[in-house]
Amino acid sequence: MTRQGYRLLALVALLLALLWVFGLLAAGPAGLPEVPAVTRLGLPVVRFLADVAAVLTLGCVVMGALVLPSRVVLTWARWCAVGWAAVLVLQLVLTVSDVTATSVAAALRPDVLATFAGGVGVGQVLVLELLGAVFVAVAAPWAVGTAGAWTVTVIAAATVAAPALLGHGGIASGHVAATVSLAVHLVAVALWAGGLLVLLAVVGHHPEAALRAVPRFSALALGCALVVGESGLLNASLRLAVPSQLVTTSYGALVLVKATVFAALVLLGWRQRSRVLPLIVAGNRRGGALLARVAGWELLLMGGAVAVSVVMARLGPPVLPPTGPGMTPVAVACLALAIPVLLVAAGAGARAVPRLRRYPEVLAVVFLVVVAEVGVVGVLPALLGAELGALLGALLLVASGWAFVTAVWRGAPWATGIVMVGWAFVAVGGHLLGAWTPRESGLGLVLAETLLAGLLLLPRRRSVRAEQRQPAMAG
Repeated sequence: MTRQGYRLLALVALLLALLWVFGLLAAGPAGLPEVPAVTRLGLPVVRFLADVAAVLTLGCVVMGALVLPSRVVLTWARWCAVGWAAVLVLQLVLTVSDVTATSVAAALRPDVLATFAGGVGVGQVLVLELLGAVFVAVAAPWAVGTAGAWTVTVIAAATVAAPALLGHGGIASGHVAATVSLAVHLVAVALWAGGLLVLLAVVGHHPEAALRAVPRFSALALGCALVVGESGLLNASLRLAVPSQLVTTSYGALVLVKATVFAALVLLGWRQRSRVLPLIVAGNRRGGALLARVAGWELLLMGGAVAVSVVMARLGPPVLPPTGPGMTPVAVACLALAIPVLLVAAGAGARAVPRLRRYPEVLAVVFLVVVAEVGVVGVLPALLGAELGALLGALLLVASGWAFVTAVWRGAPWATGIVMVGWAFVAVGGHLLGAWTPRESGLGLVLAETLLAGLLLLPRRRSVRAEQRQPAMAG
C-alpha cells in the first residue's frame, strides 16, 4: 500500500475515534427503531470518502482544464468522478437506512429508494450530486476548449457545493447566508486540497512542469486560503449563538480545531511560497523534494479537517447554553498548546527567547496552574461573567502557552516533562470535578501529549539535521 493509502486509513481511524468520543456511534434510546450498527459505522466513513472523491475530482478538473490544460489530468478527473459517483450511490443507500432506521437490505428496495430520492430533501441533494458526478465523468475528457473547460468546471464546483443545502446550517433553518457561505467554503477547500494533490502528481510524473505549474497553483491556493478563512469565520458566527460557545461546547471546540488546522495550513503555504517557490523558479532540484515534503503535511492536515467536518455535521451546532464555567478539554489543548506552537513556529516572540529560557521550569508550573484554573475551574467566567470571562480566559491560555513554548522551543526537557505529567493530573482532576467528560478529557489529553512530545523531540531532530549537513558541506 502506498503512503497516501496509509494516511487515508489513519484519517478514517481518526474519524471513527472522534465519532466515538462525542457519542455519535452510540445506540439510540430504548424503545425507538434502532439504526443498524453497519449504518452507524459506515455512513460517516462513506461520507468522508465521498468528500475526498469530490476534492480529487474538482482538483483534477480545474488543474487539467484551466490551470494546466492537460488531457492526462482530465482523464484522471474522469476516473475520480466515477469513484465519486460509486461512493454517492453507497451513501444514498446508507442514508436511507439511517433516516428510516431499517436494514441496508431493506434500504436497497427500489420503491424505498425512489420514494426517498424523490420526496426527501437529503435524497434529492444526493441525487443531484450523483447526476453532477456522472456528468463530470462523461464530459471531463472533452473539457479542452474555453467553453467546455468552464462548463465542466462550473458543474463540478456546483456539485461539490450541493451538500451546503443540507449542511449543519441547513436550508430548513432559513439561513441563506449560512448556506451560501458554506457552499463557497466547500468549493474553496476542494480547490485548495484537490489542486495541491494534482500538482504533486503532475510534478512527480513530469518534473519539468514544476516551473509552470507551481507559480500558477500558488496564486490559486492563496485565493482559496483567503476565501476559506472568511467563509469559515462567517459560518462559525452563524452557528454559535454566543462567542463563549467556541470554548465551552463540543461543537465550538471542533470549530477551534479547524481554525487551528487552517492556521497551520497558512503557515505551511507561506513556507511553500517563500522557500520552495524560489528554489523551483531558480531550477534547484531541492525544490521538488521540499514541495513534496511540505505538501504531504498539508494534505494530511486537510484530510484531518475533512474528518472533523464530518463529525461536526453529525454533531450539529449547540442548542442549549453550557452549564459549567470551565472550557472543554479540546479547546484548552488548542488554546494553550496548538496555537502557541504555531505562533512560535511563525517567529512570534523570537526576541523573548533569551529571557524566557532562563526560567523554563517556573514557566511550566505557572502554565499548568493557568490551565487548571482557567480551563477546569473556570475562575474568570465565575468572576467576570460567561462572555468576558471566556474571552480573557482564552487570551490568558494563549499567552501562558506562548511563554511556555517559547521557553522550551530550543530544548528544555525537564520543563516539558513537568507539563506532560502535570497535564495528565489536570485531566484526571477535570474528570473528578465533573467539569470534563472522560472521553473528551482523554481526547484533549492525547492532543496535548502529542504536541508536548513534538516539543520534546524537536531539538533532537534539529541536531540530527545539523549533523547530516556537516558532512555534505565538508564534501
